Amino acid sequence: MQDYTHSCKVCRKKYRTCNTCNELKSFETWRNIACSMPCYQLWMTLTEFNCGRITAAHAKEYIATLDLDGKEFGEDIVIAMKKIEEAFSAESASSTKKISSNNTLEEIEENKTANATKPYRTKKSKRKNR
Repeated sequence: MQDYTHSCKVCRKKYRTCNTCNELKSFETWRNIACSMPCYQLWMTLTEFNCGRITAAHAKEYIATLDLDGKEFGEDIVIAMKKIEEAFSAESASSTKKISSNNTLEEIEENKTANATKPYRTKKSKRKNR
C-alpha cells in the first residue's frame, strides 16, 4: 500500500497522489497542492487576492460558495482569510464614505458613471474586404 505522499497546503490533511502527479516537472498539478478541489480553489483564491488580481469583495464572495465544511485550516490560511475580512471591511467603509446622506440621487448616479471603467475596444482592421 502506498504511503501518504503529500500534506494539503490548506487543511493539512495527508493524502496520496499517483506517480504521474509527482513526476510532472513542467507545471505543478492541483493534486500536489491540495487534497480536494474545494481546498485547491480556496488556495487559488487566496493567491489571487494576495497578488492583487481580485478584490477582497470578490474573494469573500467566492470563498462563501466553496464547500469547506468540517475543514480545519492551517495558521497561514486563517491569517490570509482574516486579511481578506479586514480588507473587505476597509473597502466597505470607504464605499459608504463616498456616498453621504447629503448627496442627491443625481449626484450619486453621476459619481457612478464618472468612476465606471470604459470597456476594452480593439482597433478596427484596416484591411479592405476582398
